[in-house]
Amino acid sequence: MDGALYIDERWVAAGDRSSLPLIDPSSETEIGRVPIATEDDLDSALRSAAKGLQEWRRFAPVKRAEALARSAALLRERREEIARTITIEQGKVIAEALGEVDTSAAILDWFGGEAMRLYGHVVPPPREDLELRVTLEPIGPVAIFTPWNFPLVEPVAHTAAALAAGCSTIIKVAEETPCTGISLIKILLEGGVHPNAVNLVTGDPGRISAHLIASPVIRKVALTGSTEVGRKLASLCGQHLKPSTMELGGNAPVIVTENVDVTEVAKMLATRKNRNAGQVCTAPNRFFIQRAIFDDFTQAYSNHMQSFPLGSGLDQQVSTGPLAHNRRLGAMSDFINDARTKGAGIEIVGQPAPTKGYYFAHALALEAPSIARVATHEIFGPISAFWKFDDIPQAIERANATSAGLAGYVFDRDGDRASSIAERLEVGTVAVNQGVVMFVEAPFGGIKDSGFGRILGREGASPYTTAKLTSYHRTRSYGT
Repeated sequence: MDGALYIDERWVAAGDRSSLPLIDPSSETEIGRVPIATEDDLDSALRSAAKGLQEWRRFAPVKRAEALARSAALLRERREEIARTITIEQGKVIAEALGEVDTSAAILDWFGGEAMRLYGHVVPPPREDLELRVTLEPIGPVAIFTPWNFPLVEPVAHTAAALAAGCSTIIKVAEETPCTGISLIKILLEGGVHPNAVNLVTGDPGRISAHLIASPVIRKVALTGSTEVGRKLASLCGQHLKPSTMELGGNAPVIVTENVDVTEVAKMLATRKNRNAGQVCTAPNRFFIQRAIFDDFTQAYSNHMQSFPLGSGLDQQVSTGPLAHNRRLGAMSDFINDARTKGAGIEIVGQPAPTKGYYFAHALALEAPSIARVATHEIFGPISAFWKFDDIPQAIERANATSAGLAGYVFDRDGDRASSIAERLEVGTVAVNQGVVMFVEAPFGGIKDSGFGRILGREGASPYTTAKLTSYHRTRSYGT
């Protein structure tokens, strides 16, 4: 199950380059190798992307739309095979991996449609002998950097938008999940995308990002990743005057008032938090529960967490897979130790973890002080932080007391009050009385340290275009 590079219409196997181990997180065993792209590889990818732009931008929008639609159909045909690849190298349970494939196909369909909806317009001129035409042109080759937690959805979201606009791409996927990226490239090529319009690299993230962003070939950068990585790439983009889309980390607050069905809401939130073992940037992180229902909610939430079996994601009976790599295990232990040292109550509410693999039993951190890391940092794993509150303004203030601003959740049967709370949360997207914050048809992104720009929806493709004004002098013919 080796990784590979795809550069300038050819595949480069891991055996042809220095490589890194590819580890199965459910067993901690090496299952393949991941090639490390050299500077020559990156230069070849840049030349390929420059060539690909000139070819792909000439495809009529309807042809680009057809290629993306065919790619979506191929994803659906191969959903089980690709989902299995996601589970083996990333760890998430197979049902979630299948859902990721389905969402990715829907994104390809959506941006296929957007290829037909990127309109220019005519501007009323200041003089009658002028005509002003505004056209949307592809911004140019795009460097795309994507993470391991959603190894198909994230590359698809950025790449489909770029391809819809007529841009070429160099996609740097995570070293933990290279084979999912390979599956995507093969499908795009078979779907009809020009072979130079997509290129795939893996290796040293810092060296690759610095090399690509500095190149005059790259005209735009897109990242889904942590806030820390976002700062570094945004700095590089600033140095080289490259526009960027940054979808960065979150620290989602949840406000639950006493006016809810406790059992129903606790079950919904536990299910959402458990998705991908908590390794989701929009996962509920910081729970603010009104005092009157705090004990009942905590008990109901804990009971539901205890119903999730841990194990290999390929096991149909399992609800929670391993963390993606060993570094996440260390991070979870650090969160727990920090919270306990600073006075938080710690309760283990998840099922016991298997002894082999990167598993971590779900834990609750109760009433941690505001300086604890569970209050200030994105957990990105199976830990939930709970606090009780007395009045809603206090809960909102505490929910907003973080530098992150990606997603938030509000639960209150009083619709007007729920809407008022949602309006006051400092986040890019809010779910009210339900648990879904991302939709293919709607823009998604954050504020504050959670980044800038939007993916998906109508707003998803326009950042990959640039508006060009052409002014014409109109020669008039006068009859006799």
